[in-house]
Amino acid sequence: MRTIILLLAFLTAAPTAFGQELTPDKKKVWLNVGLGGYGTFTKAVDGGISLLADVNVLQESKQYKFALDIHQEFTLFGPNPAETYVGLSAQIGAAQHTKNMHVALLGGVGLVGGTIRGTNLQHTSGGFFSTEEYDSKTSLGVGLPVRAELSLIPAKGFGLGISLFSNINTVRSVYGLAAILSFGSVR
Repeated sequence: MRTIILLLAFLTAAPTAFGQELTPDKKKVWLNVGLGGYGTFTKAVDGGISLLADVNVLQESKQYKFALDIHQEFTLFGPNPAETYVGLSAQIGAAQHTKNMHVALLGGVGLVGGTIRGTNLQHTSGGFFSTEEYDSKTSLGVGLPVRAELSLIPAKGFGLGISLFSNINTVRSVYGLAAILSFGSVR
């Protein structure tokens, strides 16, 4: 009986160990940084500049992303204060990765905080570059980020691509497009 158990253990363990030895490590980790523009779903803010930074982990065809997004309203001579939104999120999604290209669609949950310009006019300065100061409030809420990415990988450790993003949240929902640079084990 002991011989049969040892024989069965050997027969079932050997192919498993052999299969693990031949399985390549398909886990990749990289950093994305991006710069782009955003718009809002309301008429209160026209849009502005977006800065994106995220850490990505790709395992098989699943991608995990931990992202920091900063959106700053562009108000050169417009009303002050400029609206600012900061999002911190965790996302998961499907990805297709080849040697020279990466495509991903992700969704997740996160926190969004920001400074929202109010409607009460506080101060107006005259002159050629006149500005209007409004009241503001700070807000924090839950967001549902969605992101689609396409990256080309011309060299080992470097990628260049675009990111189409959206964040539906309780502070100020945004959407936009950014150019991204990828650094790490992207190939």
